[in-house]
Amino acid sequence: MTKQKFSVPQRWAVCFNRQCPRKDNCLRYVASTWLPKGVTAWATVMPWASEGGECQAFCDAKTERMAWGLEKIYAHVAQADYRTIKVEVMGYLGGKANYYRYHRGEKHLTEEQQAGIAGIFKRHGYSAPLPYGNYCDEPTFVFMPEENGFPY
Repeated sequence: MTKQKFSVPQRWAVCFNRQCPRKDNCLRYVASTWLPKGVTAWATVMPWASEGGECQAFCDAKTERMAWGLEKIYAHVAQADYRTIKVEVMGYLGGKANYYRYHRGEKHLTEEQQAGIAGIFKRHGYSAPLPYGNYCDEPTFVFMPEENGFPY
């Protein structure tokens, strides 16, 4: 996992177990090092989560290729199709306000969202890879289903 710091989502439990043999590969432990100085309370994994040898809260420290900046994706779209595709992409992303958040980089598109947008273009006859304005690798924060009293 990269040494770069990322924002940890609120309500996402982190781990402070320095004795854990899997800590370097666990996003919960790595994310605990990203919390801002001065934070005095945060959702945390309890020490007994790893009783029995297998941690119930382990989260693989994987990254995902994120994208933002939507200006380039329309470069090869015919003028007649532009508005229709753009409206569909806006709808897919949750409306006009969200669309422009992704466009400006306030939000980043997951690989799944990128594939969904590519599907919209493909339905209209455009199959070339979509060139977004910017890319970066970010950790994948996976929220666990609420079981064993662990909702985060």
